[in-house]
Amino acid sequence: MSHVLNLLDRILSVVEKAILSVAVALFAFMLIANVVNIVSRYVLGTAIDWVFPWSGLIFVWISFLGFFVYFRRGQDVVVDLLVRRFNAPVRILLAVVGYAVVIGMAGLIFSTIFRIIDGQRDAIQMVGLPRYSMAVPLFLSCFFIVVECLSRIGGMLTGALVPFEDDQTAAPDDPDVPAALQETVNP
Repeated sequence: MSHVLNLLDRILSVVEKAILSVAVALFAFMLIANVVNIVSRYVLGTAIDWVFPWSGLIFVWISFLGFFVYFRRGQDVVVDLLVRRFNAPVRILLAVVGYAVVIGMAGLIFSTIFRIIDGQRDAIQMVGLPRYSMAVPLFLSCFFIVVECLSRIGGMLTGALVPFEDDQTAAPDDPDVPAALQETVNP
């Protein structure tokens, strides 16, 4: 089982790097296109019409693609103040329940795929792609988030992963934590 989880982790790492690379390339294209458009508008007196709609589409794609990267890196919002106080089996149970909720939410998003495709077949003006193409990166991110959740659950069930194990409490007199919260952070 650990070989499968290690392989899955390596695959997800490759996917994460690929998504990040695509997002950076899309952002660079959007930035360059907008700079060229601004210069064209003020120097030549003419705007490049397709830049604004493509920038909007690319921004949506970057945001949706980023969901998986944020989730995989643990940069999403996690409120774990109480969970850290429990022993490992309870933390595992709570983490599995949390991942099950995430998988359920992704299932709700997946349940809209056909409705979105059926209802958004018209083309985005000056882009030419169907409107549902805006949601494709969301579905991709959700798919990979589900795979990541299943991988983490597998890691916990095999004992390879104990959630919330690292100590992330603030150091005494941490300047980033107000004095009134020092006692609650470091009891």
